[in-house]
Amino acid sequence: MSMDGLQRNAAWIVRDLALPTPRLGGSGTDAFASHFATGDYQLHVMDTLARVLFDPSPSDPVGGSGDLTLTVQRTRQGATPADRSFTVLAHLVFSGGDATVITLDGMQNYGLTLSTGAVVKQ
Repeated sequence: MSMDGLQRNAAWIVRDLALPTPRLGGSGTDAFASHFATGDYQLHVMDTLARVLFDPSPSDPVGGSGDLTLTVQRTRQGATPADRSFTVLAHLVFSGGDATVITLDGMQNYGLTLSTGAVVKQ
């Protein structure tokens, strides 16, 4: 896979640095292009973090949430239609430990293990 044109804009606020659990909030956007054998993809991601608390050891999120909106446009020559697009809304809840719950489009729930990146449908 190749990527090009990566752009990141964000405004994050870090609070409570002197406390055992600092917190992070803010929003941002990412945009980039990716190229696969199945076509060319334009991706746009909007993210918002709300009161994400971090445990000092290990430095994992132990509270708070995040919202992502992922918009994808695919172009594939010879396909009908050649252009397709979709949007997915993801809500993440950091519940402490190594676990995070991801809800896609308000309907599909998944468990994410932060240390490994493993995702399991719930």
